Amino acid sequence: MKPADSSICSRFCLVLGVWIVLGAGPLRAEDIGTVLKSDEQPRTMLYRALERQAHELLEARRKTVAGLQTPEAVRQRQTEIRAKFLEALGDLPEKTPLNARVVATDPRDGYRVERLVYESRPGHHVTGVLYLPTTDSPVPGVLVPCGHSQNGKAGDTYQRICISLAKNGMAALCYDPIGQGERLQLLDDQGKAAILGSTTEHTMAGIGSLLVGRSLASYRIWDGIRSLDYLASRPEVDPKRLGCTGNSGGGTLTAYLMALDDRIAVAAPSCYLTSLDRLFSTIGPQDAEQNITGQVAFGMDHGDYAILRAPKPTLFSVGTRDFFDIQGSWDTFREVKLVYGRLGFGERVDLFESDEPHGFTKPRREAATRWLRRWLLKIDDAPVESDFAIATDAQLQCTETGQVLSSFHGKSVFDLNIEHADELARRREQSQAKQDKATRLAQVRRRIGLRDSITPADREERGEALKRSGYTIRKLVFTTEPGIKVPALLLIPEKTGEGKRLTVVVGDDKRESLALGHQSEPLAKSGNPVLIVGLRGMGETAPSTKSGPFGVDSKEAFLAINLGRPLLGQRVGDLLSVIGAVAAEYQDGIALIGQGTAGPIALHATALEPRINALSLDSAITSWSDIVRTPITRDQLSNTVPGALVDYDLPDLAALVAPRPLTIAASVDPAGRPLSPEQVAAAYRLSTKAYQAQDANAKLSLKPGPPRPTTEPLVRVVDLSVGESAVVTLADGKEATVKLIDLKEDRDPIRQAVRGAQVKVEVNGKPVTLATGNYNLPVPAGGVQVDCPITGGCRGNSGEDSWALEKDARIRLWPAKSPWIDPTAFSYPVRQRWFATSTQMANEPVYVDGGEKPDVKKIYYHSGLDIGGAEGLVDVVAATDGFVASAGTTLTPGFQDTPARPRYDVVYLVDPQGWYYRYSHLQSIDPAITPGASVRKGQKIGVLGKEGASGGWSHLHFEIKSQQPSGRWGTEEGYAYLWQAAQREQKPDLVAVARPHRLSWTGEPVTLDGTKSWSRSGSLARYEWTLSDGTSINGPKVEHVYDRPGAYTEILKVTDRQGHVDYDFAIVQVLDRSNPDQLPPTIHASFMPTTGIKPGEPVTFKVRTFRTTDGEETWDFGDGTPAVTSHSDGTVKPLAKDGYAILTHPFAKPGHYLVRVERANRQGAKAVARLHVVVDEPNAK
Repeated sequence: MKPADSSICSRFCLVLGVWIVLGAGPLRAEDIGTVLKSDEQPRTMLYRALERQAHELLEARRKTVAGLQTPEAVRQRQTEIRAKFLEALGDLPEKTPLNARVVATDPRDGYRVERLVYESRPGHHVTGVLYLPTTDSPVPGVLVPCGHSQNGKAGDTYQRICISLAKNGMAALCYDPIGQGERLQLLDDQGKAAILGSTTEHTMAGIGSLLVGRSLASYRIWDGIRSLDYLASRPEVDPKRLGCTGNSGGGTLTAYLMALDDRIAVAAPSCYLTSLDRLFSTIGPQDAEQNITGQVAFGMDHGDYAILRAPKPTLFSVGTRDFFDIQGSWDTFREVKLVYGRLGFGERVDLFESDEPHGFTKPRREAATRWLRRWLLKIDDAPVESDFAIATDAQLQCTETGQVLSSFHGKSVFDLNIEHADELARRREQSQAKQDKATRLAQVRRRIGLRDSITPADREERGEALKRSGYTIRKLVFTTEPGIKVPALLLIPEKTGEGKRLTVVVGDDKRESLALGHQSEPLAKSGNPVLIVGLRGMGETAPSTKSGPFGVDSKEAFLAINLGRPLLGQRVGDLLSVIGAVAAEYQDGIALIGQGTAGPIALHATALEPRINALSLDSAITSWSDIVRTPITRDQLSNTVPGALVDYDLPDLAALVAPRPLTIAASVDPAGRPLSPEQVAAAYRLSTKAYQAQDANAKLSLKPGPPRPTTEPLVRVVDLSVGESAVVTLADGKEATVKLIDLKEDRDPIRQAVRGAQVKVEVNGKPVTLATGNYNLPVPAGGVQVDCPITGGCRGNSGEDSWALEKDARIRLWPAKSPWIDPTAFSYPVRQRWFATSTQMANEPVYVDGGEKPDVKKIYYHSGLDIGGAEGLVDVVAATDGFVASAGTTLTPGFQDTPARPRYDVVYLVDPQGWYYRYSHLQSIDPAITPGASVRKGQKIGVLGKEGASGGWSHLHFEIKSQQPSGRWGTEEGYAYLWQAAQREQKPDLVAVARPHRLSWTGEPVTLDGTKSWSRSGSLARYEWTLSDGTSINGPKVEHVYDRPGAYTEILKVTDRQGHVDYDFAIVQVLDRSNPDQLPPTIHASFMPTTGIKPGEPVTFKVRTFRTTDGEETWDFGDGTPAVTSHSDGTVKPLAKDGYAILTHPFAKPGHYLVRVERANRQGAKAVARLHVVVDEPNAK
């Protein structure tokens, strides 16, 4: 088969470093082995290569500076470097009215504090605090840019330096940086930070800034220049005596401003100046504003910030134990000192070192004050900073709401970038109409830093070929430039098809558990060779740093920007070099597949290389403009090309591919969320026109579908048969060996249903017995955490195969101290207290609605997590970020082959790691939950109900589906994830666990188990059981025999050694052996609210009885009030709207209340339900 242009674009997952499906079954990456050798240090290869290039350029710069022998040579360099610095910053705007106003004045001892608001750009507001000495004559003014304190200008050390300056005769202006204090650039619905952490917000904003030809430093520098304008405009300040000092990020801004603004007569940057050589070899590049586009390439180092202002007085304030390397500080200082000396003013530059770590410490503040006082006031003494009162954040607040965006509804950096991107788009459309293809491609090469001529890579074959059914795998290494080795796997078919076209695959290698071969293997078996290429810093050579929102290669990306060689361009060069090495062997050319973040790389390569005659993009972004419009992106830094949108956007490249076949599948936005068909069509509007113009409409295909995962789960899963072992690579990169020794399943005597199992395994040689069944958590063993959620016996008497388990047991593993699921990415999905009412967890046979009838042959093993609640009163919320795969009866286009199964009461969400979450039995679905919509963790999904196949009791059926080792979608057991989320969010001191539910014959002993209970202190003092017949028994595990059939709810009270108390209930369903088909009634009760209940407040209770219409429910609220009755419908019609009886009850005093509700049928079989209601103290928060 010759691969059709559309066939190579469907779901195709990256090979290197992930699971591959080859031959008869799953073949893991460790079965193939790595291509590169460990002594080649593949994980650090890219950074080392970039660092080496930077060192060579910085060494050349050092020699240039050392050769500045005359004042004229120094001044010429100042002019050249300043011009390049300004060019790198982009378009600094014209100065506009500041519209400054003083919002409050606070007199202090010897000075006053004025709170200010002004606009550095129209609508872009700055909040600041001006400290003015009490004096009649103008004083020097000092600008104090902040470091990365979350509260900005209100930070303790910034207040102290400003007060010290004011008390020593100098005015000080300290202002909030972007993303700090009152200047957050993105707010959530509650007006709080939508992006956590100032450095994270800086880089998020910095990505879009780079694309439009600016940088975050551009915005930060302009804020500083306009702040200096305001300071100089004050009549109390002498505009000819201006200084600047700041620490850390404020030291960065001080360095930039002192280099660019001639008004700064004296400067004292603290805890920043080192050398780029030492920075790159120690902590590496930092957040966005500290990386100037191309600065290493055009020869600007930290020393130049001082040289550009020479010979004005400048103090280096540094720390012996700072993470900004002290050796680099001294190297730079010596270089600058020589330049100042050649200008005849060596005394005007100095270095102050204190034996301290990073921070604007008292010695450094005193050094800055003395330096500024010496040169601005001509007073050379040594003032000592005294202690003084520090204002609270509120006392320095300049806005009504505490944020400029919510107070003034002005423009953020994100807004300013969008405005500029729109203007650039208008300019591009006009200019491109006048340019030929060669001119446009030349602009592309220049922007991405690609050489005009790409040399074919040297090729080396590694190791033995791996023979598979129908094809052979060969390991190859391509050397694309010195220090860069690109690993690859070549799948060579046994039989060659009609043509001879090579399919090349590039991807981003996010998950080791993704199935791979459902496209590569068919292509190879049908006679089409496949080459899977791991571009630099991807796959096998991906850095081993922890992945964050900017990707594992964020430091490499910033270093590449410093070099003027964007990482995207370097990877395009790799791909073209590899293709150049192999293209001559394939007469029908090259078909290219680009996945995820490799999509833009593949698009560039195809536009630039005519030998690529077909391109498929899978789960890739559509445009850089979309990045600018998306404030919170994921993994976009490595594909950021500074200034790209000045010349072209990604759809412009797609237009240049025409008329070659181009298939675009499962397009996503820059946060990894799928785009609708309408959004994709709009993004590729110009591309579509280009294909139409060349009569090639049929060669452009836009296909919706689920995108590839963008994050990796913490859990690793392996299915084993008894006696089988496996080596598993954990989330932290370490390996664990697990072997299944034996298992014994526990079956009940009534239905032969599997109730649990004892599973013996060895983990790293250490034996451990795992308990399966319900309400179990992972346990430590062999240096890891491990559990067994399911064993194979359930397949024998069930009509369900929800787990996709094809062996004897499923084993899950986590690193030793790892959370079970990313705690920042998962939350409890219902807005009520943990265990507030009935639950039915995975594999727990259903008891409420008759699922335990002995005459039902097939057992329905419950595969989700049922969380009971009050119908219509409990909000169901998204457990994770994600997007809607289906909402109600509507499936999102392209999601046909996923676990999503539309139903009127069901929502399916898919999260960034590719897991599908089912929310079932919803009474209503929130209007914002529509097919394809993006959803944030904690966002309302709907309201808990009893719709659909609920059996008539109100609950959320919450189920997770993921790709299992069998290669099929199966249930991902989620109890541990719910437990972890509830622990984190609700912070209980103690949790009683009396579950799972029990099923027994009359006269048989029943074990009640409280051993799963938990105390934060780690120690439980007492387990006390109170049974339905009045019996009390103590102990974590007890036995009891029931003589009469019924549904009993037994009380467990646990107490820890600190005196904390909690309750839970064990539900025991007892059947009459002589009349097994006569099931006793059951009952479901719930209440709302479940937390924050105050004395005297009404609590709503709901109840529904099953399998009897006899009698009424009788309520005992446990507070000494008289019993009351209610009458539910007996569930004659499970979905009846008024099936639950409703009543309210207030509790007069705080405390723990055990509410009992019961109902009996005419045969005397009784159903009892209990609820644990906690009433808080009146003043409790």
